[in-house]
Amino acid sequence: MKTDTRQHLGWAARFRVAARILGLTALFAALSGLFILFALFHEVTVGNIRTVTLEGVGTAFVAALMLLIGASVTALWLLFELLTWLGGSGRRSAAGANAMAQVLLALAVFVGLNYLGFKYFKRWDMTRNQDFTLPTTVADDLRKLDAKTTIVVLKRHKAFGQLSEQRTVQRGADELDAAYDDEAERKVVDKVNDLVDQFRLLGSQFHVVTLNFGSKGFSKTVVEETADRPGLRDAIAAAPENSIFFYADDRVETLTADEAHRRQAAGRHIHLQSQPKDPNAVLAYMGNIPRLSFNEFYRLDKTASKAANPGPDGVARGNLVLHPQGVESFARRVLAIQEKRPKVGLLVIHEVLSSAPAGAGREIFTAAGLRRSLEDHGFDVVDVVVKKWGEQGGPAPAAYTLAETQFERLEAELEGYDEERRDLQDERKEYAEHLSNFRDMTLDQLTVKYKAQFRRDVTKEIRDANILNLSERLKLVDERLAEIDAERRETDAQLSALLKNERAFEDRRVTDVKAKLTRLTADCDMLIVPRLTVMNASAVEAIDPSFYKLSAEQVAVVKDFMKTGKPVLVCAGPNAERNSPAPTDPLDDLERLLADRGVQLGRETIITNAEQKGFAAGRAGNQLGGATTDLPPVAFATPDDNGRDNPIASAMRATAASADQKLDLKINDPRPVYVSPEMAKKGSIKPEFLLSPAASWNEENPMVIRNIGGGRGVVIPPRFKPTPFGDRKKGTPDEVRRGPFPIGVAIETTLPIEWYNDEAGKLIEAGALATPLDGGLLAVCLTAKSEVAKDKTSDKAVLQTERKKGRLAVIGQGGVFTGKQLSPAQEQLLLHTCNWLLNREDRLPRTDAEWSYPRLNRDEKQSFVWKFGPFLGLPMFFLYLGLIVWIVRRVR
Repeated sequence: MKTDTRQHLGWAARFRVAARILGLTALFAALSGLFILFALFHEVTVGNIRTVTLEGVGTAFVAALMLLIGASVTALWLLFELLTWLGGSGRRSAAGANAMAQVLLALAVFVGLNYLGFKYFKRWDMTRNQDFTLPTTVADDLRKLDAKTTIVVLKRHKAFGQLSEQRTVQRGADELDAAYDDEAERKVVDKVNDLVDQFRLLGSQFHVVTLNFGSKGFSKTVVEETADRPGLRDAIAAAPENSIFFYADDRVETLTADEAHRRQAAGRHIHLQSQPKDPNAVLAYMGNIPRLSFNEFYRLDKTASKAANPGPDGVARGNLVLHPQGVESFARRVLAIQEKRPKVGLLVIHEVLSSAPAGAGREIFTAAGLRRSLEDHGFDVVDVVVKKWGEQGGPAPAAYTLAETQFERLEAELEGYDEERRDLQDERKEYAEHLSNFRDMTLDQLTVKYKAQFRRDVTKEIRDANILNLSERLKLVDERLAEIDAERRETDAQLSALLKNERAFEDRRVTDVKAKLTRLTADCDMLIVPRLTVMNASAVEAIDPSFYKLSAEQVAVVKDFMKTGKPVLVCAGPNAERNSPAPTDPLDDLERLLADRGVQLGRETIITNAEQKGFAAGRAGNQLGGATTDLPPVAFATPDDNGRDNPIASAMRATAASADQKLDLKINDPRPVYVSPEMAKKGSIKPEFLLSPAASWNEENPMVIRNIGGGRGVVIPPRFKPTPFGDRKKGTPDEVRRGPFPIGVAIETTLPIEWYNDEAGKLIEAGALATPLDGGLLAVCLTAKSEVAKDKTSDKAVLQTERKKGRLAVIGQGGVFTGKQLSPAQEQLLLHTCNWLLNREDRLPRTDAEWSYPRLNRDEKQSFVWKFGPFLGLPMFFLYLGLIVWIVRRVR
């Protein structure tokens, strides 16, 4: 066998290979020594003097030797290579060119592979709990979306509880709070982008925009992104906090102006945007623009963040702690972009108590803040007025919307304009007649006609003065007539637009209160029944509770609403009146309806110790001006001994931890709310979620005014007098005792059997009457009998299945959500309560999962090495190996 001479290397070739390998090794050794020396030397600034300190003298010496020797050997190698190249042959140059071409080809392959890898890549979720892996069912649903969806990430730099647009960073605790907010915002944006990138893998229909409020170009970007998206700009402007919006681009359509106004008059939820190129056409977007706050995706826990990462001394050094709310909620929000906004019906007894914009002096009555908070978070609100005022004998039962009252108001305005116009025309006719007389008659004729009025002869001066006066009056009358005509045209246009709302127009003709109220609440997903009675007991400010009595037909509508399984929120204040305690009987059938569900409204008013001082200040205020009362905040219930918790209370506690601030929710003079022991045991959750302050007691007669003569009265402040032993109230809910008291409960139960079966109600009532005689045996049997019904086909007893489960929340104060604007604590309580009632637990804060930054304590030198060492070292190492291989291959 012959030996391949191409594989044989002479001593000269071997020497050249060794020299090149040695030279490359020396070059990389010199670079490593330089990097180590740079890491060991730190520049420290003390005042205006810069000093350099050396750490690790032994390591520095070795690094210096590496740099010196490596640089020297590298220089010798480069000199050797230069001499060899100058004396080399043409054949060697051709071989070198061939090798260089191979290197370039390899680089091209490398770049091409990386390009293909970036374009066609595979993602792996390396998190422990697969936080960024969409469930298979959700991913399949997202793949089915054909329409383009725009996702807007708005960084408004405003989290819960912050009322300013931009945070003012101060030193100390405020600066730390701002740092947590900023880092949480940055991390949430990163995670949103990661999740949206995963969405992009499912299709190219997702368009993502990030808006940084207050940054350069923010307004320009908003204008560009919302140019063809009606309603999006308003939604961004109205966002109260850091938010994510989902916009269905395929739902934008072009309509004529008349068609758009017709849809608006019909009560449809529509966003309009004019088109400068075509003034007769508008862009329209029908439906909801879903919004997801950052807290609904990843909730910052400031309390846990400040207590995290304890050092050796036990002192917490802090760490960012977030509670993931689940990627499912984010994905579901995209899938539900076409869903209907939940509609909340607000049953009020007067327009002043509705959610319409409040006039001056009516802020304490209005529910405008409730409407604004709910609409900002994806709800629709409709007011239903259940009382007709102005009738003899007090307010009468009714059912109408605010749109119907606009008909009456506008018609009354038109009638007033017509009456005023007739009066002005008569007045103008009279002025014109007198003006004509003074201009055309002689002085003698004027004297005969007007001598009784002037009581003297008419002179030229009197005639000129009257001509001037009458001319001015005619001018004023003509101006007012023109104003009336303009106002009447505007009012008539408003009335014409309302007439296009056929439903509201037809509702005016309906006189059956029950039928009309049923129709007005049929498309509501939830009802809120507020009863604002006692507003300030120390000032004896209250609304007569009798005004809130609902008729039997109206209560029947609420009952039927509950029977469909829909939720109801009742906010009912105390039934106390001036100089008399609240009656023992329920106010109306609505309170009896709540009792059927196992919720009992207490008859007392809860007075705090701080408010007792307010009573005394009120008495002194008759002479000295009085003083305001600083009420203590209410408390949120904690889990019971069995581990049951209330989801609303848990959400409020999580919200407080997120903001790292106590939720100062202050409620004036509520009433206790109790849940029957049987009902409390059946439920899977703890019923109570809101508790009164501990420094309080329940008062039967909170508003007593003593007549001191002369038409004057003085408020008698209540005093705590506990129920004595031996009194029949001792041990009952009516016992006068110290707090805390439950003032807010929430239950989910199967609706009472007697609501569906009249016979069942009679059996249960008979069992209750027989309980003292048989110890409850008959009651148990009759109740069991009422739970079954005969099957129509087999005539066998079967369990009743038509009963539904329903959710109910009751708060013992009608003014808990009143006001022109709700405080952050009020708003969060309202949102958490509504979301739970509507079975939207995915909107409630979750604390079962936790994410925090992995912590590795390093000093400045270690941070520098770990930051730049891999960044520079790994590429250089692989370059070194590649060059060695290239050198060896070249000599072969």
